[in-house]
Amino acid sequence: MEVDNTGNLKIINRQSTTDTTVIQLDKDGDATFSGNITSEGGSIGGFTISETALTGGSAGTTVALTPGTGIHIGSASFASAPFSVDNSGELNTESAKIGNWVVAPNLIRAPNNTIRLDAANQNIILGASLLSFDPAPSTDILILEGSTTGPLAFRLRVGALGNRPNEAPFRISGSGHVFASDITVGNVVGTANPPGEKLQFVDGTLTVSASDFFMGSSAQFISGSEGNIEISSSNFHLTAEGEVTMSGNITAAGGTVGGWSLSSTTLSSGDIDIDSDNDVITVGTDADYDIKLGKNTDGPFFQMGSALDDGTGTGMFMQIKDPGGGAGDRVTFNLLQDTSGGGAGGFTDFIKMSPAGNTGLSIKASAGITTSTIVAGNGSSTTPAFQLNSTNDGFYHSGGIRLMVNNANDFMFADGGTFHADADVIAYSSTISDKRLKDDVKTIEFGLDKVKNLRGVEFTWNKGSREGERDIGVIAQEVEKVESKLVREHEMPLLDESGKIYKTVDYEKITAVLIEAVKEQQEQIDELKKEVEELKNA
Repeated sequence: MEVDNTGNLKIINRQSTTDTTVIQLDKDGDATFSGNITSEGGSIGGFTISETALTGGSAGTTVALTPGTGIHIGSASFASAPFSVDNSGELNTESAKIGNWVVAPNLIRAPNNTIRLDAANQNIILGASLLSFDPAPSTDILILEGSTTGPLAFRLRVGALGNRPNEAPFRISGSGHVFASDITVGNVVGTANPPGEKLQFVDGTLTVSASDFFMGSSAQFISGSEGNIEISSSNFHLTAEGEVTMSGNITAAGGTVGGWSLSSTTLSSGDIDIDSDNDVITVGTDADYDIKLGKNTDGPFFQMGSALDDGTGTGMFMQIKDPGGGAGDRVTFNLLQDTSGGGAGGFTDFIKMSPAGNTGLSIKASAGITTSTIVAGNGSSTTPAFQLNSTNDGFYHSGGIRLMVNNANDFMFADGGTFHADADVIAYSSTISDKRLKDDVKTIEFGLDKVKNLRGVEFTWNKGSREGERDIGVIAQEVEKVESKLVREHEMPLLDESGKIYKTVDYEKITAVLIEAVKEQQEQIDELKKEVEELKNA
């Protein structure tokens, strides 16, 4: 031990090769130790030394350092102290301030109470509504929830405090489901109508504003691109110009399409009404003058005015229907005017086809019937263009006008004026022979010689309606050699449809040859009679 020249008292260890000051007490009373201090009692400053602790203060002002336990402040007991740090470093406090953060029991919050970390309720709350200590529910609040079960099973919610999570207008559940009454996601610039691309849900309205978007799966989706909207690929396509292309059906119980009004059963516009319940389209609103196109139990029909299938009413009625009994389809047509007579039989003017089961055509006109043209197709032998009662009788055109009688082509008015009949023509007739129609008139010469060169024959027909019958006449080829003017050449369509040319004889003109032949013969008789008379008188 020694006192140095400055007045300090030192205890020196000289057992080592170098002197080491172990304790030094300076003139101001400060002590410096190079080793440990061991004490079972006493005090240092305001701290009391005991065998197990270094303690200062008492009761609520206690500050204690307990080896093996930790440090605690505010209570004589470590377990009940409002502030403690154990020997593992765990800090426990009922209130504190860390930076600008306020620590309270089970809570860490911002100074203005807008951010709260709540250990008791296992949540984090952010919002201006927390400025008061016991705020009412407000939309200016966001809660991050720690609970994952029961009514608080929302990981995040906005706009509801306390145990009222279902009041929150926006919430995300622990399973990841999102619930929102109003939400905008995207380019929001603090205006009443945020510009740019966004996804917005407000007051039950979903708004998607984007140059391109896709919602759904690869099988079922809604997408937008280049101003066009599509639903499930090309099943529904809407262009920027408003054109719609779709592959499915449209079902609507009401509304409008263009100028058309929709109901559950009708589509109407002005005086046009389409009625799906009654299968009818109506144009007009006056029953005596409107037009209807529809279908009833008999089949499709067209109606103008009040005319009906039974021939009553005014206007026109036409229907295609099956009358039953294997008769097949037929057309009912009634055109009626002037109801003064009352009923089908009393109309002044009408055109009726198949009225009341009659398959004929009836026309009645009080002022007469005037027509300039009736046009029909060519028809055929099996289906004449104009039919009389059935296809067995009627007219058709093929190389001329042909007449079918009882399913046989018996007559033909050929192109060029030739008339063909497949049997006898029985009629009163005469032949034009006026002198004023004839030039270069000459008497037939050698009439008798011509008659002498003609041959009358008997024969059997091998074609036509007389096939197999015996007949008499002349042979056209033989007549042609004697007098060619008596023979003509024609197609014979009633005998042969092949177009082959046949020769005909004008039997009527043979009379002129016979006249001159008889005259020549009479001259010969007269000369012979004269010669006989002269011989008698000689």
